[in-house]
Amino acid sequence: MCVYMTGIRNLHKELQTQDYRYMKPGLQDEGDRIELQVIDPFNNRIRFTELKHRQSIGLG
Repeated sequence: MCVYMTGIRNLHKELQTQDYRYMKPGLQDEGDRIELQVIDPFNNRIRFTELKHRQSIGLG
């Protein structure tokens, strides 16, 4: 599943401050987008994606 969003760095920071034993995702720079991937308790991969062009025009 892919979730498009803004504020991905804030989400990353929030996850890093929590004491989750197995959920310490990193940010991946994929050229035109930034991604953060997590795995839920049912082993589903959820990929949060922020498009970089939204940042450059002041939307994110």
